[in-house]
Amino acid sequence: AIASPPRSLEARAGMIHLWLATSAFYSAAPLPACRSPRIRVVRLDHGDIEVLSWRELQRACVAEGLPARGKAVELRERLRQVEALRRDSRTMRDREERRERDRFDAAAGAIEVLQQEARAEQAQLAAELRQLEEAPEEEPPPRAELRSDAAARRF
Repeated sequence: AIASPPRSLEARAGMIHLWLATSAFYSAAPLPACRSPRIRVVRLDHGDIEVLSWRELQRACVAEGLPARGKAVELRERLRQVEALRRDSRTMRDREERRERDRFDAAAGAIEVLQQEARAEQAQLAAELRQLEEAPEEEPPPRAELRSDAAARRF
């Protein structure tokens, strides 16, 4: 006998609730990366690619997100291209890190030079200040001279 769909609103709501609960449970369960746990390919190099069987090449392609159909030669070529791209990106990243270190070292060197110049200037100013403090004080000019200078400035 074929079960007929529930006619009442509560029964339909109960079925929908049951469906949502089970679908949420199954969708939350982690899916295996490949069907066979025998091989887990994370990173390959050129030597590994050459010795893998066709099935292992397929699994490696799936792990890399590549199409897994085709002959072993095609699968190896796809995996070699991915490895070449990784190698190029590592090389570019290393170059960029080296450039960044060189810029940092140049900036640190410039800062060191500026600090040395500032210390030398500070020492020179301290020496001049000591000379001014050690110099005998000049006597103030007589008041008559001050008045004559003030009168001369007025005219």
